[in-house]
Amino acid sequence: MARPIQDGLRYFPLDVDADYDDKVQLIEGLHGAIGFAVVIKMFMKIYSSGYFYKWEEKEQILIAKRIGIDSNSVNNIINDCVKYELFQEKLFNEYRILTSDGIQKRYFTAVGKKKKGDVVKEYLLIGEQELHEMCPLMVIKSVIPEKTVVIPELMPVIPDSGTQMKLNKIKENKIKANETIKTENKP
Repeated sequence: MARPIQDGLRYFPLDVDADYDDKVQLIEGLHGAIGFAVVIKMFMKIYSSGYFYKWEEKEQILIAKRIGIDSNSVNNIINDCVKYELFQEKLFNEYRILTSDGIQKRYFTAVGKKKKGDVVKEYLLIGEQELHEMCPLMVIKSVIPEKTVVIPELMPVIPDSGTQMKLNKIKENKIKANETIKTENKP
């Protein structure tokens, strides 16, 4: 039996001087070692699931349990991570996901040219061309269905071509045929 395909990465690159990054130092300065632990745990969750992580109430509770703090503290740390641009603010506010352009570049570089999969267009922070250079087998899909725009000048509506009209004509023909058969059978 084949091994199931894994969505994310088994490991991710972490710079040896990651704690000297200004964004990480801001979080650590505000929340201490717990803030740093939350950041690393979030990177682990993001990379294990792919290039983003849905941030909902259930995830807040689970991360808080794993670290051993309350979920309000975790939520405050994540909000500060968004505020200080560790995670992308627009995608966090609009879709409640945690990601960044750095996370996406590292993820797509790690999966490389062999990985097949779907990429959500609305969550993508790197260019589509750059993505296809790193991962040519990835397919970009949208979570928002595209609306078909009808321009009346280019697509005129022909009133007699509807299916309802054809169905009515077929019924009329059957009724007329039945009536002629009935009248022919009468003495």
